[in-house]
Amino acid sequence: MKNNEPEVYLQTRATTCGISCMMMAIDHFLGMSLTSRTEGNLRKKLKLNRFDLVPAINIAMYLQEQGLDVTVRHDFPYKFWNTLASAPEDLAEQMRKKHLVAKERGVEIKTGEITSSEIVNALDKGLVILGIEIAGGIKHAILLYRINDSIVSYIDPLVGKRAASLDLVLAKARMDVGTWYISISRRMTE
Repeated sequence: MKNNEPEVYLQTRATTCGISCMMMAIDHFLGMSLTSRTEGNLRKKLKLNRFDLVPAINIAMYLQEQGLDVTVRHDFPYKFWNTLASAPEDLAEQMRKKHLVAKERGVEIKTGEITSSEIVNALDKGLVILGIEIAGGIKHAILLYRINDSIVSYIDPLVGKRAASLDLVLAKARMDVGTWYISISRRMTE
């Protein structure tokens, strides 16, 4: 880990906020080329067929493949699956298959209420969390990396470094699909 602050990388496409956050996390822990070419290649590799969408579960699997410890947290998965029921059938089917593959590959997925203290504990341990907020009415990924006196420091891949109260960040993370995040850390050697 270079220091406690990931290097900023700004997304170059409207739909690559998650990819950009993932790239910054990998660079932070392992080193990675933070370029639009890398971003484009990862988008092509991880997006769903026929949809310009990179699901969080694909990001979690890719992070794990890179040798990082990853936990996916979702408060109420039924909200996600209920919302997906109104999506095109091939989109919903791809998402179901991706979740099954992730479980088969051992990606840890935990459900239940997501609390402020859980986020604080994760950040106090130095974990980098990939979160979601509503930005301008759309779903958007941000990278949280530090908390000080209930103020979260994060990188918004649209604009760069930001800070906000943990309460505000969590309020923005409560969506129709539920609240979710991916905790990422360096794999501990045994």
